[in-house]
Amino acid sequence: MSIIAVTEEIKSASCSISTNEDGTLNGGGNREFIVLFDEGDSPANRPYLARDADDIPSLWDSHPYETYIYVVDKTVAMYKGAFAWKVTVKYDHVPYPLDEPYTVDWLFSTVSE
Repeated sequence: MSIIAVTEEIKSASCSISTNEDGTLNGGGNREFIVLFDEGDSPANRPYLARDADDIPSLWDSHPYETYIYVVDKTVAMYKGAFAWKVTVKYDHVPYPLDEPYTVDWLFSTVSE
């Protein structure tokens, strides 16, 4: 792997918060990282290497400031040439399943013999 550097683009960071009908909060946000490569790898592998770089949060990692929002999506795009790639990390609120109201579903089954 020939990653030279991973830097966060602070000017591209964003966040949001909203309230639900029951008074609970939903938050979210985006962070962007620039991954620089040297010539030592295949250009076809660079988007995947950038996505999985060590300094970029993984799926389901919590945000460093808002610990109740988690990484739900990562996208990678070329940034200023073949040796620089931009990774956008999207954070969103993921409800705790045990706090959600349960639902009961009934299904009918038939047997033909």
